[in-house]
Amino acid sequence: MYFKIKGLNSMKKLLLALSMFAGVLVAPAVGAEYYVSTGGSDANDGTSRETAFATIAHAVDVAADGDTVRVLAGTYAVSAAISVTEAITIVGDTGDPADVVVRNTAGTVTKTSGTNTDTAHRVFVINNAGAILSGMVAEDGRAGGGGGDNKGANILIDSNGGTVTNCIIRNAILCAPGKTQAGGAGIACLSLSGLITHCIITNNFATRGGTSINYWQQGGAAGVHMQAGILRESLIAYNTTKSDNFGSAVYCKVNGGQNDILIENCTIAGNHPEDDNGEFYSIFFNQQSWGANYNPLIRNTLIVGNVGTSGSTKLFADAWVSNGNATQLVNAYGRFVNCATDAVLPEGLSMINSGIALTADFRPAEGSSVIDAGAAIQSPVALDLADNPRVNGETVDIGCYEFTVSALRSGVIIFVN
Repeated sequence: MYFKIKGLNSMKKLLLALSMFAGVLVAPAVGAEYYVSTGGSDANDGTSRETAFATIAHAVDVAADGDTVRVLAGTYAVSAAISVTEAITIVGDTGDPADVVVRNTAGTVTKTSGTNTDTAHRVFVINNAGAILSGMVAEDGRAGGGGGDNKGANILIDSNGGTVTNCIIRNAILCAPGKTQAGGAGIACLSLSGLITHCIITNNFATRGGTSINYWQQGGAAGVHMQAGILRESLIAYNTTKSDNFGSAVYCKVNGGQNDILIENCTIAGNHPEDDNGEFYSIFFNQQSWGANYNPLIRNTLIVGNVGTSGSTKLFADAWVSNGNATQLVNAYGRFVNCATDAVLPEGLSMINSGIALTADFRPAEGSSVIDAGAAIQSPVALDLADNPRVNGETVDIGCYEFTVSALRSGVIIFVN
């Protein structure tokens, strides 16, 4: 653009033009990048791959709002949770989460031993709405029941929020005897500003030691504890509980407000108890919070192959939600929008309940009833969990995967009903 300004010499013209553009042409600041490597040293400056830090925790301490921490391929052992309180991005350098493994190596909690005094040994605690964790594995977290340390054994998105994306969250153990607040061995989200997306949450374990817990209290969720926020485009599979009065794969607990929890485009599959004591269901609703302000929404989600105690395949225990009230029960099932399940449903319920055919890795098989059964308006992301295009015209497939021709070659078909 050219400015003609009369009566000024060339230098004055330039200075005036620059001052007029000062508020328009200033580019947003680009944050610094820091690197972490298994061959690095925390005595380095961390500003290149050659001068990388050795620990993620040190890089996080150095980074400020807007900065990025790039973690090079390798396995990183942690004995205390990496606490992220700034608006920074921590990302696996290759983009493949399997290449970067962050593993907790501390804590005494096991599947059979946990006390109310056990301190959590998580892998990450995210507590800033602008923080992003991406492209890595978080595994082997431990949590007991003391001092509020009974949610999110691998990852906790705390009250200020944050995003966890493109991560594998696995092999955590949460053992909190008698604690009604225990849940989310894999990951817990406590914030409206929390987002879990494009993640695989698998092989996590939760128990409260079989201690008597009332049905209106919190379920011991093995996979995900959602107190608020969004769970999107993720696979929650093969998570387990043991001897728990009310165990689940995913738990929804709302503290008030409208639409506090949104679960969409997810697949919840193959989760189960390790024994036949207590009860186990795919999703837990906290009946105590039920009312006008309790409004979780589950849409475009596939809930299949989850087997409860005594072979039960119900989504949830009706008594948890309705306490005998038929209207509330209908309302509860009405919160599942464009969903599909092989679970036993009340007669007349509008949900895809037959013709579900999946491959062994939970992708839609040819002819499955979940193909193009969801509404595109309810899919705000461009790619599914496998990075395939999500929207096909005005529809999407139900679950975290879109059908592709490659699915025809992936072997055994399961969950056909």
